[in-house]
Order: sequence, then C-alpha cells, then structure tokens
Amino acid sequence: MFSVQITKKYADVIIPRGADNLVAINLIVQHIQDILNGGISKRQTNGYLNGYTPSRKRQASESSSRPH
Repeated sequence: MFSVQITKKYADVIIPRGADNLVAINLIVQHIQDILNGGISKRQTNGYLNGYTPSRKRQASESSSRPH
C-alpha cells in the first residue's frame, strides 16, 4: 500500500469517492470537451482566471443588497 498524502501533493484534482463520483467525472469530461472544442481559451484554463470571469467593481450608484 502507498501513502495517499504523497499522491495528493502532485495531484491536479482530487475526486472524493473516486470513480463512484459520477457528477465529478462528468464535470471533468465536459470541461475537457469544452477545451477540445475551443469553448474555453488557453488563458482561462491556464491563467489566473481558471475558467471564471473576474468580478467587476461595483459602482457607487449600485445597491449592495439583493432585490429580494
């Protein structure tokens, strides 16, 4: 048997419950398909954005509370 802690040190992603976690597996498959189909730019997947749009600064005129 080997130590999981050593493996975690070098892992890009850790999926709880491994192959039994179909939601996580499907999410990773979809992400790879999006990259292969050109849906995500290299900057988004490799840069500081990590696939997310950076939040914009709120204008002074905008409400800070939710409307509901």
